[in-house]
Amino acid sequence: MVLRSFLVCFCLAMTCAAAGHCLARNAAPAADMAADRAKSDALTAEQRDQARKLFETAFGLLQSGDVQAATLGFERGLAIDPANVIANFYMAEALVLLGDNTRARVFYSRVIAFDSSSAEALKAQAALTNLPTPSPPVAAPGPDKTYSPQKR
Repeated sequence: MVLRSFLVCFCLAMTCAAAGHCLARNAAPAADMAADRAKSDALTAEQRDQARKLFETAFGLLQSGDVQAATLGFERGLAIDPANVIANFYMAEALVLLGDNTRARVFYSRVIAFDSSSAEALKAQAALTNLPTPSPPVAAPGPDKTYSPQKR
């Protein structure tokens, strides 16, 4: 439990600006998650319907293979309803298809944090274990000390 919470906070902190709408604030990730939950809980019926329509469109785009457009739809919908577990999950799935595993980790972690007992959270946990871990950057090799240029 503590490790999962650490992982969620770590992933969110590492890619603060990646999700745009809520992760760019300077507050701690846990506070962001609470604010996102509160924002979603306070939606009016009209706002909820607007987000639902965006999610449906994005999911259709994802199914048809237009992954880039799908991510835009999910981002717009998540700006309205940031704690939507299903939308966060499919945003992560779309990002994996685009090869953006760093951002995908953020959205999978959000799914788990928002509803750890949901089917999407279980799928997100499985996906996180199957995503390759990011490699640290490799430093450029230094000068070869055995090389000595000859003067001509």
